[in-house]
Amino acid sequence: MPETNGRPRAGAFLGTFAAVFFAIAVLFVADRALARLDRVENQAEAQHFYEQGMRAERQRRYEDAVKSYRAALADARENREYRLALARTLALNGEYQEAEQLRREIEACGDGSAPR
Repeated sequence: MPETNGRPRAGAFLGTFAAVFFAIAVLFVADRALARLDRVENQAEAQHFYEQGMRAERQRRYEDAVKSYRAALADARENREYRLALARTLALNGEYQEAEQLRREIEACGDGSAPR
């Protein structure tokens, strides 16, 4: 780095600072884009499992439906529709205690989101 009177030049410092700042900004934007992509993929996967659970439920394969709804909730924990489907199917599968507990959680949250 060129020096003036034993000290680095301000221009060199500002250039380095600008390069580092730019790199940080690029990484931040990339991180945000990847996080958004991850959310979209999780929602799509959750929807797939939910639809799989609905098919299993219609075919009265309640145990399979419960597994699918649980998988959907793993990706979309606060989805009211998925939680209600799981509670309903748990009851249909004879798992009354867990179904009632889930129903109470949904009711307590008002909007159906998962408890915090």
